[in-house]
Amino acid sequence: MNQENSEFMKQKYRINWKIILPVMLLIYLFTDILIHKGQFRFLLPASFNSHILSDSLLRCEATVENKSIIWAKGVNTISAIDRLGDEAGGMEIDVYFDTSSNNFYVYHDSSSISKTTLRDILDVYRKKELDFSVWLDFKNLNAVNCDPALKYLLEIKDEYHLQNKMIIESSEISLLRPFCEKNFYTVFYLPFFNPYLMNKKELNILAEKINSELKQNQVSAISGYYFQIPFIKKNFEHYALLTWISESRFSVVSWLFTHKITSDKNVKIVLVGGE
Repeated sequence: MNQENSEFMKQKYRINWKIILPVMLLIYLFTDILIHKGQFRFLLPASFNSHILSDSLLRCEATVENKSIIWAKGVNTISAIDRLGDEAGGMEIDVYFDTSSNNFYVYHDSSSISKTTLRDILDVYRKKELDFSVWLDFKNLNAVNCDPALKYLLEIKDEYHLQNKMIIESSEISLLRPFCEKNFYTVFYLPFFNPYLMNKKELNILAEKINSELKQNQVSAISGYYFQIPFIKKNFEHYALLTWISESRFSVVSWLFTHKITSDKNVKIVLVGGE
C-alpha cells in the first residue's frame, strides 16, 4: 500500500469528534428528559389559571424554626437518624398513634409495621445534641386518637425541648385545629391528584373544595407532590408549601428541577432521601 492510500485509510477510520460529541449529547439529553419527564414538565411554564384568591383565608399563626430548605425524608429508623448530622435542615418522621398503648410508632405504611417508637428516635436526637425541627407525618389521625395524641405530643415537645420545632401534617384538616391552638405548625396534606391529567372544570371543582376546607380550618401550610405545586401556587399562593423530591445523580434535568424547586419563594421545605 503506497503512502497516499495509507493516509486515505487513516482519514477514513479516524473518529470525527465534531460530529460524534453533539450526537452523543443529544442522545443523552433526550434520554435524560425521557427518564425524568415529570421533572422536565415541571420546568415548563404552568398553564393553570388562577381560580381562588387565598388572601382572604385565615391561617394558623404558629411558626417553626427552619435552618434550611432541604430536610431529610423518612427518618424512620435508628440507623437513619444515626447518619444525620446537625447540618440537616430538619427531619420528617412517619408516625401512627396507638391508643391502646398510648404511643407513637414509627413506620411508613401498614406493610412495614415497626416497634420503633417516636421516643426511640428522639432519644438519639437528644443524645447526638441535634438542633433542628421535626416534621411528623401523622398517618392515622382520627377523631378517636386526636386528643390523646395531642396530649402526648405536648409532653414530647417539653421533654425534648422542641418548642417551635414541630410540624404536624395530616390529610384530616379539621382535626388539625386543636394542634394549631396549642401552637403546633400544622400542615394540610392534599389528597392525591395530578393536575396535568385534569381538565379545567375538574380543576375548578377541586380548587373550590380545597378552598372550602381552608375557609373552615386554619392551617399553617399545605403539602403535596411536586407536580401539584404549580396548581397550588396559582390558587393558594399565600400559603407556604412543603413537598418532597427524588434527586438523580448525573442528570441535568434533575439538577435544573432541584434548583427551580428549592429557589421557589413559596416552597418552605423540600424533603430529600428516605429509606
